[in-house]
Amino acid sequence: MGISVDSVAKSQDLIRDLALSFPLLSDPDLAVIRAYGVADEGNGIAWPAEFLVDAGGAIRWRATAQSVGTRPSARDVLAAFDAGPP
Repeated sequence: MGISVDSVAKSQDLIRDLALSFPLLSDPDLAVIRAYGVADEGNGIAWPAEFLVDAGGAIRWRATAQSVGTRPSARDVLAAFDAGPP
């Protein structure tokens, strides 16, 4: 799933426009974004980040960046998933 600071309506538009195959949750108050430590407070947005979270809610892997262009590849994310718990 994805989490965005955008409104529910804007998130739904984005899902449709980009044909996303996963849910995009709305967090306009940055509550969840802050809890994961990726809030860009100065701009009121989230830093680009990916997390693998297990069924118990523990973060197994994370990658953060200061720009969308430096995100990990799908191969990197899948390798972290395949590696299993730390």
